[in-house]
Amino acid sequence: MKIYASNSGPVNTEEPDRDFFTDPRLDQGQNSGRLFYRQFFLQNPHDPQIQERRVWFICWSPLNDGDRAQRLRNRDGFYIEEVTTDGKSLQVHHSAYQGSTNQVDTYRWSGDALGKGQFELEGSTSPLAGISPATPYEIERDRGYELLAERKWTEAVAAFERALTLQPGSAPAYFALGLVWEELALKEPTPAASKAIDAFGQALKADPQRTAVYRHRADLHLRLNQADLAIAELTQLIALEPDSWETLLQRATIHGKRAEYSKAIADAQQANEKAPIEEATWTALALYQYRGERFDDAIATGRRALAVDDSRTAIRVTLACAYARLGKLEEALKVYREAQANGVSSSERRWGIRELERSLKTTKSAPAKGAAPQKLLEKLIGPDELRALDDDEE
Repeated sequence: MKIYASNSGPVNTEEPDRDFFTDPRLDQGQNSGRLFYRQFFLQNPHDPQIQERRVWFICWSPLNDGDRAQRLRNRDGFYIEEVTTDGKSLQVHHSAYQGSTNQVDTYRWSGDALGKGQFELEGSTSPLAGISPATPYEIERDRGYELLAERKWTEAVAAFERALTLQPGSAPAYFALGLVWEELALKEPTPAASKAIDAFGQALKADPQRTAVYRHRADLHLRLNQADLAIAELTQLIALEPDSWETLLQRATIHGKRAEYSKAIADAQQANEKAPIEEATWTALALYQYRGERFDDAIATGRRALAVDDSRTAIRVTLACAYARLGKLEEALKVYREAQANGVSSSERRWGIRELERSLKTTKSAPAKGAAPQKLLEKLIGPDELRALDDDEE
């Protein structure tokens, strides 16, 4: 588990907390004797399905004695939601991970008036979570996570396979094993990619709610040039997570690379309806409308996007190219100047250069419309003579 976020703040907004630290010297200088909490959020960096953990500390500063901290203990199946005080004790509020059950534990100060001591728990109505010895399965599983983080792929495979012999059918271990094989597939797609797909399938069989499997398998199918299978994986994921606009854009990308622009537009349109404030949905929709030669639609989409956020430059480059393809040079140059004013990037310019160069190869029989793309192309190339690169992103 790794810390991915934290926060802190005073437990009591009044100062000092005299019911706990009553020595008058705490009023001198910065020695207020106030109580603060510090909360850490921990997640497994490899497996999003493993439940988040929260760790709480109570902190205070005795007179000229540095900072002190005491970890608050958790209840099994609960997380600490907040810490309050009534002036006589601390109340630690626990909420169940599932359901609406709440529990409150009371801590009283046991120490001197300067803050040397600790808070002791009293009145607990149910057992608190202790530190249980790790099982052999957990030892191998956690060793695998460490090796995965260290990029020691072969050793990680062995650790997760040992974990699976100790606990057959473990969804987390199968998922982690799939992650390792997926990394190995970067160097050698076969047979590592097939092994990753199989491991992810076993994880999904053990835990049908482990939806991240579909996205990983889609990526693996793409590495194996199995676009139809990748689309099938993402389609299943969309059915399970209908609000996931990111998955719709991922499927749109595959359709776009296959020149299936009507399907790509449909996916991007759905994504845009679900997340109208996300720039990526507008950019993708305008892109596929442009690629499908629906230039008027691409312009309309770009204009709506700029109404949401006027600073977008990638959309303006798409707009400029669409106007140019329609033979509307004045509008194309105007919107490109707006992109320049907003700080158009070299990668955005390269995209426009590549698109216009492609279009000019197919418009030789229509010189009137080809003139506008040629003029805009010259502006995109600019005095620095920027050129498109073969490996530019689509």
